[in-house]
Amino acid sequence: MGEEKQIGKVVLDIFPTGICGCGQRERENVDLYRLVNAVLHDFKDKVVVNIVEYGTKIDEAFLKLNQILENSGKKKLSTLGLGPQLLRNLIPLIAINGKIAFAASVPSKEALYAKINEALNEKA
Repeated sequence: MGEEKQIGKVVLDIFPTGICGCGQRERENVDLYRLVNAVLHDFKDKVVVNIVEYGTKIDEAFLKLNQILENSGKKKLSTLGLGPQLLRNLIPLIAINGKIAFAASVPSKEALYAKINEALNEKA
């Protein structure tokens, strides 16, 4: 996966739920996608959103997650001998500018907007 470097923009990497295929966490995705749509509407050209895909792209998702963990000062899953199956314990996950912002639950709109505004202020 190529790194998106967007001058003056905040990059959100979204790891949605559903990787386990159980469907039990489907409501989280509904909430997550509503939140993403609100972000795209309210922040317009200030935010880039990347939705991480699973399925045939699980290896790319795993590499992206390892990169985000390393950027966040955490150990990479591969270093710990863990594979892509661990993604289901961390999702949903939202990274802002390559670092973990929220993991294991969908944040409130206010909490996400506060983090986005903080990141925008850092870029100013």
